[in-house]
Amino acid sequence: MKIKFNKFHKTTIRKEVIKMKSYILKTWCIILFLVAPIVLLYNCDYNKTSGPEKPNSLDITWQQTSLRSASNGVYSDKSCNIVFADAIDGLFNSFDNGKTWNMSLPKYTIFTMAFIENGDIFAFHNTSESSVVLRSSDGGDIWNVLITPHLIYPHSLVFHQSGYIFLGDLGAPGINKGNIYRSDDNGVSWQDTSFPDSIGVYSIVSNNKGDVFAGTTRGVYRSTDYGDSWISINEGIKKVNGRPSYISELIINPVNHYIFSVDSYYDEVYRSSDNGNDWKLKSPVLHTYSSILDILINSKGEIFIAVSNNNRGPETARGVFYSADNGDNWQQVNNGLTNTNVNTVAIDSFGFLYVATDEVGIFRTVESRYK
Repeated sequence: MKIKFNKFHKTTIRKEVIKMKSYILKTWCIILFLVAPIVLLYNCDYNKTSGPEKPNSLDITWQQTSLRSASNGVYSDKSCNIVFADAIDGLFNSFDNGKTWNMSLPKYTIFTMAFIENGDIFAFHNTSESSVVLRSSDGGDIWNVLITPHLIYPHSLVFHQSGYIFLGDLGAPGINKGNIYRSDDNGVSWQDTSFPDSIGVYSIVSNNKGDVFAGTTRGVYRSTDYGDSWISINEGIKKVNGRPSYISELIINPVNHYIFSVDSYYDEVYRSSDNGNDWKLKSPVLHTYSSILDILINSKGEIFIAVSNNNRGPETARGVFYSADNGDNWQQVNNGLTNTNVNTVAIDSFGFLYVATDEVGIFRTVESRYK
């Protein structure tokens, strides 16, 4: 049987439908209002390079951690949130943002460390008698000595997106020359690359395109074919005795992919915005005796450099310097540091900064940079 609706009935039904749609819309608005903040909080990731988090202003305050012996370096495995510190009596690690420290590798003096995406950790032990590369796959509980080439002074390591690991050897003047080695089996075996063996290697980095850059005793080199060939890229970098200066540190800004380098002879910072083809001087004003020992760029593009002058210059020329505009302007951020001869600077996955100082150990920022 077919049911017919008169005009009054149709109007009433239409009004009821409109009311129902309005009710449904209001209900969804209320749900979104209540749920959205929870979803945003759940998805918070301090390592993202974009998002609602904003870096704090220059209100950076440091506090001393419980590791208070002189430290050569502090390093952070951001993927596992482990912080390592090299102290007089060995290598320590912390799993609670520097509140407590545990002995990870006793009696070893670690020169530097590298962290691989698969969770493995590499540490370099260098003395006048021997040089050793160690690897840990469990956060630093157990370490194994790797069989490596005849290294004189292993100085840097980087994991490449292809799966290769590149290892830089600084060598030693008058004893042996540097080199760059490559491994495709996580450091079990190594092969020479075509890098000039007359040049020592301080630092190795790779960009999102797969290009590999080496900071060396003769400036910067670049490879676009996994180390099979290298070219010198030093336009704008000062010279020492007619050769490009010593580039001890290289780092890439994750936000805009600018490359920053540290000249350890003149103690200056350079910036390249064109993949290393040209370099511009972007240094803070420092004292004659000041040495730039480390550089860090966090996931927001903030730059921090560690500066020491062994108390030979004014305190205004040492400590931690900060730039939020790719090195165009710098400001000293030493509030809370009781020793401003800073050797290294690191950041963990929660955005806390750490510095290693000559005499009083490890300091950490009171607040995260990503609060």
